Amino acid sequence: MTLPLFDPPSNFDRAGLASRLRALTTENIWIGTSSWKYEGWLGQIYSRERYLSRGKFSKRIFEAECLREYGEVFPTVCGDFAFYQFPTPEFWSKLFALAPDHFRFAFKVPEQITCKVFPAHPRYGAQAGHENEAFLDPHVFEEMFVRPLLPHQRKTALLIFEFGAFGRRSFESAFFVAHRFDEIEMLLVALKFSQNQTQKNAA
Repeated sequence: MTLPLFDPPSNFDRAGLASRLRALTTENIWIGTSSWKYEGWLGQIYSRERYLSRGKFSKRIFEAECLREYGEVFPTVCGDFAFYQFPTPEFWSKLFALAPDHFRFAFKVPEQITCKVFPAHPRYGAQAGHENEAFLDPHVFEEMFVRPLLPHQRKTALLIFEFGAFGRRSFESAFFVAHRFDEIEMLLVALKFSQNQTQKNAA
């Protein structure tokens, strides 16, 4: 007898999954996925009728709006997209507006900060194959990535530093990386304190 690997969409207990995941957050266990724009979840996580235009499924509407429905089931998600760009304040505002109050994001720090040497690949343009002058630069990290996120820090749970492979000659000393991370950690603490003080003063 052959059994299906997944339940048919009509039998998928969406409400039950949402309830169990929400309950786990009370124990500080947050379960989500690495992205949310999966059309394959239509009929399970997503309702096709919410993304119709003139009676037909609209990929544009789906990609623009599905985070709202995702947040009805999952309490958290990872934004891999941030690895490839410095999102604008306008982008962040639209993204966070789609998520419910209880929702929490994890974001990858842009590769413009975590890449030591840019790969020799056409998508890197003039930077391809060259050393990254902004590698773990705390000032670039602050101005280009962290400050635009500050208004949304309540929904930002985690920042992920993803690195490629390092050769033995990548650094003159391992203390370079340790020192840069110390600077970044101190920066985050200072920014959090500053934001807390601003909120207190506003109150």
